[in-house]
Amino acid sequence: MQKLTYSQKKIAHHPITGQSIIKGEEQAGKTTIGIARMLYLLENTGKKLLFVAIKSEAYEVAKQQLATVKSIENMSLFESDSHLNQGIIYRLEDLLVQLAQECFKEKPYIYIEEIPEMLLEEAIHQVKKEYPRVKCLKEKRLLKEEMKWMDVKGYTSLEGYLDADRVGCEMKWPKKGKTRQALWALKTYIEVELEEQGKMTTSQRDLRLLIALKEGRLKGQYVHLIVDDAHLLTEVQLELLGLLRKEQKGEVLFLVAIKPEFSRMLGLTRGTSYKKLGYDMTGRVRRLKGMRQKGKVKAKKQISLEPTPLEIFMTNQLNNHQASHLPWYVETYKYINKLTGLETIFKQDTSAGETYIDEVKQEDVQSLPIYSDIAAGMPIEVVDDTCGSFEIPGELTGHKKNTYMLHVQGDSMIGAGIDDGDYVVIQAGSVSDHEIAAIYYNGAITLKRIVQEEEHILLVSENPKYRPIVIEDGEFRAMGKLIGVIKNL
Repeated sequence: MQKLTYSQKKIAHHPITGQSIIKGEEQAGKTTIGIARMLYLLENTGKKLLFVAIKSEAYEVAKQQLATVKSIENMSLFESDSHLNQGIIYRLEDLLVQLAQECFKEKPYIYIEEIPEMLLEEAIHQVKKEYPRVKCLKEKRLLKEEMKWMDVKGYTSLEGYLDADRVGCEMKWPKKGKTRQALWALKTYIEVELEEQGKMTTSQRDLRLLIALKEGRLKGQYVHLIVDDAHLLTEVQLELLGLLRKEQKGEVLFLVAIKPEFSRMLGLTRGTSYKKLGYDMTGRVRRLKGMRQKGKVKAKKQISLEPTPLEIFMTNQLNNHQASHLPWYVETYKYINKLTGLETIFKQDTSAGETYIDEVKQEDVQSLPIYSDIAAGMPIEVVDDTCGSFEIPGELTGHKKNTYMLHVQGDSMIGAGIDDGDYVVIQAGSVSDHEIAAIYYNGAITLKRIVQEEEHILLVSENPKYRPIVIEDGEFRAMGKLIGVIKNL
């Protein structure tokens, strides 16, 4: 056994604390403390202990250290009365495979890391039939990542995924939207096909093991739990390991890096509730310094795992910077309020076949129906059905009801700042003299300024090359006044 420093020995031989975390840099001696703590608990409690290592190197060191101590005490590795024989050391993947063999012994599976490319293409083809407008279905890398994320976060129902907060995601997809429904359908199709082939992804395996433990199909058998490099585990794996304990009176020790890399796939990241995963680490964090520093190394107690406000700010800045450089379907618009003159810039991300507006909460987004085209020139025929919808920050229109949009064709209103290809926002209702309005006239619709004269009404353009339309007879109706213009920048 490697000789411990004063501070390491103090931590390793501390009375049972229940649940705690040791944070340290590389080469700070986290694994050494974990092994020493394992030996201390075995010697002083004689209760069954599970030591889990993610990295092969740590696993080999822990296994060798335990064997060395047993050899020194002249005990056979097979003696059942030895306290040290209550310590079980596993590499994480080996443990999960063994648990799966016990849980799925009626039907052994072949476990794969990634979804086969041909199966993914087949699933995309099938799902596109039901969700033809979901554009992200062609982004295979994102699809694989999202399906794995569903597993590692423990989502077992469509309802849960539709309402999930996708923290740290590369693409933002609105809650309860078609994109999430399509992705869940894709995941379901693939899992059914893999089941028929006797295969399962490792992330799905872990999730099904967690369900089995919750249902009591696998029984917990350990009192103590020590996890080396716990920051590399997913939420499902962390919760799963906790359920392998048969009672809560023992000890749980996580050995983690001080500044682990952020990944949305992992469990011990910002925003994670330890209580949700079955652990209470409040005020039970010790921090180690590097082993090579001069002077006595002191362990720092009660340092929170939560990131500082500066760390949160910098992480958000990085994520926002990365998102702003995504090449897919991000469009910038300018909204001109024709009642106040105020101009506002906003961005839409339509990569999912639906719209996400930057910095606008989903509940504050207003969906405006688009009714065909409107002529800023000669009137055109009316099409009654909507030809789509447009998402806009609701505050720009004041969340007004009976509001809709029309697509402008022509240049007759350029003097009012309305160009060919713009969208106009129309508020249904009464129209006053000299207001710009959508006008229905003799079976056609146009955008003009209404001018009331003594004997007739003029529909006036804002371009001198177009003469006013004089309304003398025929069907005429004002469909609503212009309240805003949207330009694609």
